[in-house]
Amino acid sequence: MAVLMLASNAAGQVAMPSGIVHRIIHESLATTSGDPLVVDEDRAIVFDHPGGLPQVVPAAEVLAIVVGPVAERDVDAVVRTAARRAGDDVEITSPFLEFIDGQRLPGSLHAGGDGRPVWRSAWVRDLPFELDRIRSVRLEEGAPVVRSDEADVVVLANGDQLRGLVEDVGLDVVVEVDDGGDGDPRRISVPIHRVASISLVNPLEPAVGAMTWLRGGHRIGSASVRVEDDGYVRLVRPTLGGDLSEIPAEFLLATTPHAERIVALAMTPVEVGPGSAAGVRPWIPPIETDAGHHPFDAAPLRLDGPLRATFTLPSGTERVALTLERPGDAGDGRYVVVLADGDREVERRVLDVDDPVASVVIPIESGRLVVEIEDGGDGPFGDVLLLREAIVVRSGN
Repeated sequence: MAVLMLASNAAGQVAMPSGIVHRIIHESLATTSGDPLVVDEDRAIVFDHPGGLPQVVPAAEVLAIVVGPVAERDVDAVVRTAARRAGDDVEITSPFLEFIDGQRLPGSLHAGGDGRPVWRSAWVRDLPFELDRIRSVRLEEGAPVVRSDEADVVVLANGDQLRGLVEDVGLDVVVEVDDGGDGDPRRISVPIHRVASISLVNPLEPAVGAMTWLRGGHRIGSASVRVEDDGYVRLVRPTLGGDLSEIPAEFLLATTPHAERIVALAMTPVEVGPGSAAGVRPWIPPIETDAGHHPFDAAPLRLDGPLRATFTLPSGTERVALTLERPGDAGDGRYVVVLADGDREVERRVLDVDDPVASVVIPIESGRLVVEIEDGGDGPFGDVLLLREAIVVRSGN
């Protein structure tokens, strides 16, 4: 089992405040917030203000640690600037290497010691191309990455595509393609500098153990994680190889010792229906997902009510934690949000100008989370709901 080890290097030394709130998410999904954050093997500590009262959470109760606020209206200029500089507020367009367990490394292509290409990133060792572990790689800035369930897809620099079986990624990319006739498949060799992206059909597998989300789009697994008072996050025995990866703490977005237990609600299947708006609205807008890079990959979801959204959750789901937010630019108005475990109503919240944000935890037994937006009495229009940091928490068994 991965262990989240958060330690102070110097006895009695207190980390300097960062100016950004740190949130410790408990196993109960309660949250303890503060700045700065100091922890050791047995406990995590945040302060209610610099030099203020400590709030202690035993390490065994830590499900995850997140940097920054949840609600959009609480995001200040410091957080916005950091996100913009790192490109976290838009869809990632830079070159990256992504693995079948969800790890992702922005970086670039370089020549290895044997002359074959390797992937170089800021935080881990140079990586050779092990095709059975790779989901996709973008080699050219902004190039499309084409997902396919039937064949590997190689997108060339001129926009052409090759579909088939990628056999090798070296100085040349070798692809076995079927010409559509009765003959044997052909092998096509393309110099790697003419390749824009590659997507492979390797089966995905769940992440297990510690996972850390970093600014710029990095997701890196490791045996354990330390966040220390010298301004560094240390990934112990990264899954991709090496003994230690040292990362400035300013790049940290989130980390958990239990990646297998946290699933972003944005990654689950959802069906949208009219709910109480049946007969009122001729068309129900689809749910929109914010672009960008987010802790746990939990992209904010926008629902334009009235409507009913039914999310099908993964096996082993125990609870869902999420923050409901009425956007600051929504103007006057009110609506009711009903949350249900399948057919059983669990929570009902009114969001309006005076109370625009609510954080809730929903126990789940049915495998379905239902979110319904009901008209609050001022007309069935403009009822916009944002689901922020919505995560599904699975059992620890």
